[in-house]
Amino acid sequence: KNCPELEDPAVRLALTEYAAFLHLWRNPPGDGDDWIGFTSYRQLAKTPFRFWSKWQIRWALWRHDGVGWGFHGVRRHQEGPWRGAAAQAEKEHPGIMAFLAILAEKFEFEIPERFCTDRFVLFASYWVLPKKLFSAYMDWSWPIVAWCLAHRNDYDFLRNPLPRQVLDHERLSSSNQGKNLGYVVERLFILWYINSNLKIKRIGPPPRF
Repeated sequence: KNCPELEDPAVRLALTEYAAFLHLWRNPPGDGDDWIGFTSYRQLAKTPFRFWSKWQIRWALWRHDGVGWGFHGVRRHQEGPWRGAAAQAEKEHPGIMAFLAILAEKFEFEIPERFCTDRFVLFASYWVLPKKLFSAYMDWSWPIVAWCLAHRNDYDFLRNPLPRQVLDHERLSSSNQGKNLGYVVERLFILWYINSNLKIKRIGPPPRF
């Protein structure tokens, strides 16, 4: 009831995992844990990693700001003037770096050098954060995401065509169509944890993306 944005199937598709972020941010789970984490229904197709207990999560968070099992090596990526994670983003989603630059200027955040130089970056929303840091990320990111939703017909990059089944409100699609905002959100998380200088523990084998 307090997430009217998610009534629209096209918005749910565009937001990908961020739709769950939004719901759980506005409806905090009463689970008694001081952390929150996310994965996807296709995780085991990408990595065999599984936590074996809550103790393992608490131990990992003891000396780290977060835990991630979706780190991907980007050191060798190069695309035009971009290297590293920026090059990977631009190669996979042409036009995304120009759009991120628009957002960075409008919302006054930095696209840091580490976005081009870090050897590994965290993808796929496979992470656990303390709830206070999750709330901090949502406080920062939601105004940006809400602006993108309001202007998704104003920018070529966001006008990524929607699959017909979504236009017909039949079901969500597993294709890349209609998900460009989700790819922006994925990079916003990377930019946020880099700019916040968070220490994210890398666990599990590298996933197959």
